[in-house]
Amino acid sequence: MPRRLPILLLMLAGCRAEGDGHMASAPDLNQIERLSTPPEAVDDPKAGARLEPLSPQDLAGAGMAGVACGFTSGGALLLAARGGDTLIKHSGVLIHLAQSSPMGPSGGYFEERRLRISIGRTEAGAAYDQTGAAPARAMITDRTNQAQVELTGIWACRS
Repeated sequence: MPRRLPILLLMLAGCRAEGDGHMASAPDLNQIERLSTPPEAVDDPKAGARLEPLSPQDLAGAGMAGVACGFTSGGALLLAARGGDTLIKHSGVLIHLAQSSPMGPSGGYFEERRLRISIGRTEAGAAYDQTGAAPARAMITDRTNQAQVELTGIWACRS
């Protein structure tokens, strides 16, 4: 026991009182919450209904050269159609859609198991220009969560 006493006294001598300013202050509750709580991930509920622009390489790779009809929004081609084939890009993947109704100068209806796209002219009396283009609206629906994105743009269809 006499040997333990000096070791105990040395250990006690190394301890300091809390208020002497030499110890780091304990973190307060706000610091703990800020450091321990990761930021909440904000999921975009409409992400499943957003289309990406098609590049000329996408069209060539899919055998869609000489597109007959297409929907552009903001200067980007989002949907290309020729004959019975329709092409879009979604989440970096090229997807071929089925035409659920006849496609023509007034628009079209396209779908696959996850997405449904409806395109129609917005100005019924508007005359087409030389390219067969007219103002149009596209409604893209993600069937898994019923999210919808509505786009305005140009529908161009050469017969």
